[in-house]
Amino acid sequence: MQPRINERAINSALARLIQRHARLNAVSEATLPGRGGEAPDLRVQPHAGQYRWVSIEAKVGTGTSQRNAAVADAINRLASDENVYAAIALCYPEDIATRANNSAMARALKSSNELAFVEVNEDGPTGQWYVGDWQNLATTVVYAGESVANRLVQDVNRAIVRAVASLSEDDRRRIAEALDLPGESIKSRSNGENGDSKEYVKAAKIGCLLILNGMTIQTRLFDACVLSKHGLRVPSLETCLVRSGVGLKAELSRVWQAIHTIDYHPIYNAALQALDALPSGPVGKTVLMELGSAAIKVTMYAVDVQSDLAGRIYHRLLETAQFDGSFYTSTPAAVLLARLALPTDIVDWSDLNEIAKLRVCDPACGTGTLLMAVAQLCRERNSLSNGGGDSNQLMQLSMVEDVLRGMDINLSAVHLAASMLVLSDPKVDFSKMGIYRAKFGVERNHGANGCKAWLGSLELLRGNEPRLPFPDFQRYIVVFFKPQILVTPPESA
Repeated sequence: MQPRINERAINSALARLIQRHARLNAVSEATLPGRGGEAPDLRVQPHAGQYRWVSIEAKVGTGTSQRNAAVADAINRLASDENVYAAIALCYPEDIATRANNSAMARALKSSNELAFVEVNEDGPTGQWYVGDWQNLATTVVYAGESVANRLVQDVNRAIVRAVASLSEDDRRRIAEALDLPGESIKSRSNGENGDSKEYVKAAKIGCLLILNGMTIQTRLFDACVLSKHGLRVPSLETCLVRSGVGLKAELSRVWQAIHTIDYHPIYNAALQALDALPSGPVGKTVLMELGSAAIKVTMYAVDVQSDLAGRIYHRLLETAQFDGSFYTSTPAAVLLARLALPTDIVDWSDLNEIAKLRVCDPACGTGTLLMAVAQLCRERNSLSNGGGDSNQLMQLSMVEDVLRGMDINLSAVHLAASMLVLSDPKVDFSKMGIYRAKFGVERNHGANGCKAWLGSLELLRGNEPRLPFPDFQRYIVVFFKPQILVTPPESA
């Protein structure tokens, strides 16, 4: 009878392969003492600083029954293990288990391109089964968690909608005015009137999202001990939510003002404007408690899923793409574009100094989806070359401070791009971050001709510097004409 190598041995060989060559933190059930059959077949930590793992549930054989069994195990793992944020069902080809010994099995596993795998959520496979090699599997592990990101976006969207519903129309108007966001003109049809009125729901949603971002960054900075290293003795977001009562707004304002003195101006200048516009008392507390619960959940998962959550939330909340020409770049599309833009031979990926010389610019960056995909790709290639550990953290800082450049005419979008980049590493020096607001529109009282037209990212074609200092909520009066926009400082209006 032909010898057969058991599945646990194959799982151990795969964990070593991923650990040594993909530079991902991978362990198999055989190295998890005391867990018995309750342990994941493999658990992998794709990104430094994660709280949770990706579970791989494996079976030998690629037939329908083996695939169904692997999917069932993956679903059960997601439901039963709170430390797992994403799961992959994997099926090894039969011939790997029939090798003469473990060494021959490991060589066959490394050379095989017939591994079958699929990401799984609570309802089953998230797509079609993929057949490839261990490197394809490792890439799938790195980008696992899309279903988690989608659910998180839905949860945050519901929280913001509930928060805005708690506000009066006057409250929403004050938020819009604080952030210089226009209301939406609507016709009043009551009693046959034809007068215009203003509706500020979308502006209030943006304001609540900025507040939620402030809460998220506060939690991230607190967990990473960044605040204590600067000598700030401020409470965590959870403590603020539990102890502050109706004074929650004042307590958050105090904490954020303190954080603002360190750095993080792009985050907290905007967030404080929105927070100050909220009503005090029970209504303000209701709004902040709703947003705080969602912010804690975002912080728990943001490092895990490594995705542009802010962009998804932003576009889902506003649903204005058909009117303003914006288009949300999906994560898979961003990953593909990043790989096309950065061929493997463009730089020595093992040398952090060489990587730091790269310059990647997205002149219409929106909430930063493409920039985040580039950063993740560079980290992945560096890790595959000589990876991991402290160099990975140094590389993350270098990506945000040296390599990535982004501009957009949308002030809220670039604020969110900066937020998502700092979530990946709260030690970022904002004075070095290359995220800017692009100049757009017609500026009065400029130069000899009295005005100056700016075309956003198209100014790059003219060799101009089409960027403003990092987003600041200076007051502007924006007057819309066709086909131009006039932007006038109030003192010269």
